Amino acid sequence: MLATPLAGDRSIVYGRANSVLLAYRMVVLLDDKTIVYADSRDVNHAGRVVGMIERSAQPGEIAAIVTAGEVRNTGWRWVENQRLFLGRDGEVVTEPRLGSFVNTVGYATSMTSVFLRVGRPVLI
Repeated sequence: MLATPLAGDRSIVYGRANSVLLAYRMVVLLDDKTIVYADSRDVNHAGRVVGMIERSAQPGEIAAIVTAGEVRNTGWRWVENQRLFLGRDGEVVTEPRLGSFVNTVGYATSMTSVFLRVGRPVLI
């Protein structure tokens, strides 16, 4: 049985930034245990999306990655209950983009918050 966080609960893991990473982007864990932006154009990222970083990170810095649960950003303008997908360069988008795979990453719980729950990738 998979554990799903309840509202207010979050799961967090840590990874070392491979390059400059901006906040509120989805990341993957590489074989060398560093993190980079997840990208739906890269078939090698299918099934390896870890979660979202909430703070920007410089190369070599340790970043907290929210793997499941609520994330808030006052700069977002989502529509409540809107499904969210992985886009390019770690972006979260409202419509799946053509690429190597489609991956849901969660849904909007309000204009400024999302509930992360990375789904299984669908290869295109």
